[in-house]
Parts: sequence; C-alpha cells; structure tokens
Amino acid sequence: MNDVFYVIPAKAGILTQPKGISMKKLFLFLPFIFPSAAFAADLFSQEEKNHMMSFTLESFWGKAVDSQGKPVQPKDERERTIMPITREQANYIIDKGGESGLAQWCGVAWQGRYQLIIEQQRRYMKSDVQVAYAGVLHGLAQNMLADAMKDDTCDEATRTQISQLINLDVEHLTKALSQKD
Repeated sequence: MNDVFYVIPAKAGILTQPKGISMKKLFLFLPFIFPSAAFAADLFSQEEKNHMMSFTLESFWGKAVDSQGKPVQPKDERERTIMPITREQANYIIDKGGESGLAQWCGVAWQGRYQLIIEQQRRYMKSDVQVAYAGVLHGLAQNMLADAMKDDTCDEATRTQISQLINLDVEHLTKALSQKD
C-alpha cells in the first residue's frame, strides 16, 4: 500500500527562532487507506507554542472581548501574569488553530468547527477570560499558519485531506457537545 507524503517547508513567521526557523516543517500524511486518521503532526514546536501562549497573555488584556462584548481586563496585576487556561488546553487550542490556518489557506470552511471548539471550551472553562484567551490563541495560531503558507498552492489532494479532517472534527465535536456531562 502506497502513501503520499507531502512536505511543505515552513516559512518565517512572527515567532522567528534565533536559528531562523519559525516552525517545524509541516508534514501532511495522505494515507490511501484511511485518509483522516493521520494528518498533520507537530504544526508548531512546544517552544513556539510557549511563545504563542506568552505573546497572547501579554497582548490580549483590554483587546479581547467577553461574551457581553466588553474588553477583558484582569482583576489585578497577578491575574495579568498568569495564563488563564492550562498548558494542555492551550496546546490543544494552538493545534486546532493551526489546522484552521491550513483550512483557511486551502479555502476549506473552518468557521463552523471554530464555533464548536469555542462552544466546547465554554462548557469546560469557568470564565469568559478563559474562553477569550482560548479564542485569541486559536486566532494567533491560525493566522501564523495561514500566513506561513500564503505563497504556496494548496493542491486538490491536500484540500481534500484538510476538508476530511475538519469534517471529522465537526462530527466528533457535535457528538460530544450533544451528550450531557
């Protein structure tokens, strides 16, 4: 059984590393047998994710809005310096944001999945601050990936793979959200 293996080189982004590499090479695996199972591995290194978490924490206060449309402000200076979600949650959001960036680059509808991700986060996060942080973090990762890929062409096989990933995720999120806790 043959697999098609695409390697799309990463381009410099806003989080350029001292070595000049802004993100790991993006590997898109397109197995013929089950195309949705293996998609993209390590869109961002953990170091890049950590930078995104810090950048978002430093820049979102007063700019992000809560569910009432009001700017999110920290209660005190201590809150301003503490990430409002866990690293595990942040890593998940960054990964999903990167996938949304690929979808955006390929012209695949990503907005419905984003709404489901935010609905999922609202279910499990205790505050508007947490959800706002997650939304901004997703947007940063999405924009970084879409920007890094903008000079490349998304071929039909890649578009199909990304579409399958997004659709499968929508299916899983919809099912999970329809179940009671």
